Amino acid sequence: MRAYKLLGSILQCSLLAWLALALFAPPPGAQAQSRPATPTGLRTSAVTQISVILHWAESADATGYEVHGGGLRDWVSVRDSGQYTYVALTPSTQYTLRLRALNGNGASGEASIVITTLPAVPEPVFSAVTTNSFTLEWPAVAGATGYEYQQTFPSTGSVVSVGASTTSVAFSNLRPAHYYGFIVRTIAGTRQSDYSPTAITYTNPLPPSNPRATCVAGTIVHLAWDASPPPTILSPPQIQYELKVDNHPWEARSASLKRVITNLSVNTSYTFQIQAVITDRIAGDRSSTPISMQVTTAAAQVEPPTDLQTSEITNNSVKLTWTASATSSVTYEVSSDGSTWVDSGSDLEHVFSGLSPETDYQFHARAKSGASTSCANSAPAVETLPAPPAAPTSLTTGTITQTTIVLNWTKSTGATSYEVNGGALSGWTDVGDVATYQFTGLTVDSPYTLQVRAKNDGGE
Repeated sequence: MRAYKLLGSILQCSLLAWLALALFAPPPGAQAQSRPATPTGLRTSAVTQISVILHWAESADATGYEVHGGGLRDWVSVRDSGQYTYVALTPSTQYTLRLRALNGNGASGEASIVITTLPAVPEPVFSAVTTNSFTLEWPAVAGATGYEYQQTFPSTGSVVSVGASTTSVAFSNLRPAHYYGFIVRTIAGTRQSDYSPTAITYTNPLPPSNPRATCVAGTIVHLAWDASPPPTILSPPQIQYELKVDNHPWEARSASLKRVITNLSVNTSYTFQIQAVITDRIAGDRSSTPISMQVTTAAAQVEPPTDLQTSEITNNSVKLTWTASATSSVTYEVSSDGSTWVDSGSDLEHVFSGLSPETDYQFHARAKSGASTSCANSAPAVETLPAPPAAPTSLTTGTITQTTIVLNWTKSTGATSYEVNGGALSGWTDVGDVATYQFTGLTVDSPYTLQVRAKNDGGE
């Protein structure tokens, strides 16, 4: 009985299998679809420290692809494009890149290729920078067997190879305030990284020189100094200067070679430091060695005269006036060059004489009370007038009629116009920059004395 039941179950299963085949079998003439073939033609391009592009020949029976490896934790679907970019890789690392094709029946077998990313790019920096030396250095790169560096600015140098244990190179005998650039790359066996971005620095500028106090009052000191030599390259950045008073912070930078320090204490010693600074957007700041000087302020503060003005300018003299000092009971000293001072008493004006024609002058005045002197104030620069020209020469008469006479002369050097007198004229008359003039309105058969003189801004 059990045998009959077993036979019936077998027949029932066979019948169901036959029905399934009949229902789902492909139509006559059609071929059964299979999984796609394993991709071929794997290759890579654009290998860097952190990325690589995988290429393959597309399969005719594939509807898509999946990639694995290269940092991917699982299979990732990609478009049917024949390539895929792996990113976020680690430098100097070996990866197995895996690929398989897909269609409705499943996945193909895996194809793979092994690659090694390029070594990491060094990051060079500069240290121990002075006016004529610096050190180029970079962090050690894992897997490096050596490094290559090359100067790129101000001129292109040769490529220099060093071993893996060398991560710094010292340079000397350089120019002060000069621009230098270098690139570095890693060598790992037969492979090398890209070159680093150019590392740029300036050597430090030379310090300014000849610091001096041009005025020392009770609460004010005027300082000046000579400029630091400029950078020796095209389109250099501007050198500016910083000033420090004692141990206070460096004050704001300026290109000026002068500085006025106020709010000081009377009869007090101060140390002033000055340094040159180069500021560059890429290379950063570079400072010179500071120079310093000590100054002791005066025992009392004397305020200077103000509102200095010049007037009555001639070819050899100028009048200087000013408003009195706010300090009482003072006298004044004046100067035409800022170094030689002349006592002017308590007057609020002084006439400078014996000056040279057509010469620029700037006049100064300062107040004095006992042993203390104020700082000087200055009037705007002025130019003396030219010297009057010499008299015209070679006077001759030209055509003479009953009522007119033509007078001729040779022009004078420096003259801008001429004046004539005599004849029917009632006084000196400006006739312009000419060398001849016709006197008219004369009386027949009468004698006349005719005159001419040269003039310019300095007089006649």
